[in-house]
Amino acid sequence: MLAGLADGAPAPPPPDWGRYRAELRARVQAPARRAWWARPMPAVLATGLATAVVLLVVHGQGRRPVELAAVEETMLGARLPLLEQYRVVERLDLLEDLEAIRHLDRLGDGGR
Repeated sequence: MLAGLADGAPAPPPPDWGRYRAELRARVQAPARRAWWARPMPAVLATGLATAVVLLVVHGQGRRPVELAAVEETMLGARLPLLEQYRVVERLDLLEDLEAIRHLDRLGDGGR
């Protein structure tokens, strides 16, 4: 089967040595491309990025990590529908304070 396919394929064209030499001459005479790090703009950008990373790492070392409990409380607080009615919750707290004020005279007598 492979022999049949090889017999049916057309022969490759002969090489055009004149065009090959012209392309080769053009490549040799073309100015050499510099590496990306040899160009000034990428070098400046890379230096700036490295400086920013170092500053962030050094500056971030002095901070305390966020406590997980505080994050959980915040997440729970965002879900509680009672906090949507904060005015009502405020008044309930005030009522507790009034109840404590009413019983201050008992606290002064030693709880008798």
